[in-house]
Amino acid sequence: MRSALARLHAALPAAPPGDTLRLGPLGRSFVLGEGQSVDLSRRQALRLILKRLAEAHHERPDTALSVDEVFAAGWPDERIHPEAAQTRVYTAIAVLRRMGLRAVLVRRDDGYLLDPTVVIAPTR
Repeated sequence: MRSALARLHAALPAAPPGDTLRLGPLGRSFVLGEGQSVDLSRRQALRLILKRLAEAHHERPDTALSVDEVFAAGWPDERIHPEAAQTRVYTAIAVLRRMGLRAVLVRRDDGYLLDPTVVIAPTR
C-alpha cells in the first residue's frame, strides 16, 4: 500500500522547485509563477483561507492546517454542523485549485498546506 501511495504522490503535478506565489495586499489577489493575476477581492472566504495558508507557510512551512483550522480561517466566528463545515472547506479548496493553485495547494492526511518549496512574496 505504501508503494502504491508513493507512486500516486509521484504522479501528482508538483510546483517547480522555488516557484513563486505572489500575494496581493490582504490576500486580495495572487499570481503563481508567470501566470495571470487572480482576483479574490469579492471572495472573502477564499481570500481569508489563502491568507491563513500563507501565514502558516511562513510560520512552519511543513505543517498542515486541519479542516477545522481552515474553516475557522474562512468563516471566523461561524458555527455550523461539522459535516457542513467540512463540505465548505473541501469546496473552497477545490475552487482555489481551479483558480490556479492546484500545483501548490497540498492535501495530506493531517490537513492542507502550501507546498513547502514554494516561495511566497508580495505582488510586484
